[in-house]
Amino acid sequence: WTQCSCTDASSSRAPSARHRYADGSLFADIKVSIGRVLGGFGLAVLMAVPQNRSAQLPSVQAFFRPLMEFAFPRYLPVAVAFKSP
Repeated sequence: WTQCSCTDASSSRAPSARHRYADGSLFADIKVSIGRVLGGFGLAVLMAVPQNRSAQLPSVQAFFRPLMEFAFPRYLPVAVAFKSP
C-alpha cells in the first residue's frame, strides 16, 4: 500500500449546505431541479394526451390490437402453467 499524495483533503470536498445557503446557490440548484422535473412531467403529458385521444379511434385500435395481444396475452397464467422446462 502507498500513501495518498493528496495535499489537502478539504479542498477536494464540495461546499457544505450552509455555505451554499449563504451564497444563494442552494436555492438556485433546487429551482433548476424542480424545473427539470416539471418540464419532464409536462413533456410526458403532452405526449400522453394525444396518444390517448388517438387510441380511441377504431382504426388506431385495429392497428395496435395485434401488437398488444402479442405483448400482453390474455391467458398468460395458463401459458405459464403449461410451459415446458
